[in-house]
Amino acid sequence: MIMRFLPGLVFLSKEEVGFVRCRCQMPDKFALEKVPCLRDNYAYLLYDVDTGTVGVVDPSEAAPVIDALTKKNLNLTYILNTHHHNDHTNGNAELKERYGAKVIGSDVDKERIPGIDIYLSDGDKWMFAGHEVHIMATPGVTRGQIHSQFALVLLNR
Repeated sequence: MIMRFLPGLVFLSKEEVGFVRCRCQMPDKFALEKVPCLRDNYAYLLYDVDTGTVGVVDPSEAAPVIDALTKKNLNLTYILNTHHHNDHTNGNAELKERYGAKVIGSDVDKERIPGIDIYLSDGDKWMFAGHEVHIMATPGVTRGQIHSQFALVLLNR
């Protein structure tokens, strides 16, 4: 089993829902890619190979994300922002305009996240490629910081 805990994303098995960190194995149809941004940041691409649903977490700039999407021939569906700081949201406007992606962020930060379309609060749920995603309020860096918790079934191998 593989530990998966990336900024903004928590992958949990059905048996482990409720823990912030856990062990689980992502289904083969999901892929994660770390995209270097700025000099010291990363954005994260999450995509479902079967449905073509693609999300990017905290795009601090658009160009590296566009390059990564182009190399994989992917079309961006969602932009997920963990909080409103520029080093997490500066790529929103360009990515939204280019791909028509929906911007998702905290209800608390809805006035400060560029291009926000969907604003969520602690305990809310939404769907990503047919998988239920639970929103967790994780105030710390900002009052409105959130994380997306994906409940995935463990695979037996």
